Amino acid sequence: MSAGENDVYRTFEAWETLFDQVEADGGYQFTGKPCYERYLNDGSQSGVWQLEMLIPVKPVQE
Repeated sequence: MSAGENDVYRTFEAWETLFDQVEADGGYQFTGKPCYERYLNDGSQSGVWQLEMLIPVKPVQE
């Protein structure tokens, strides 16, 4: 596996982990609107990227 493929996998894994945590909490549901990543640094030299994952959610209506 090339480094690029590994980076894609880790990003995907991070998204999946976050989605699982939101669903497990039970207090929020996804809105279906687009998700975004906001990069906080340029990790092209170090290989370490810091980012925020922005996922539109709303409180669950009971």
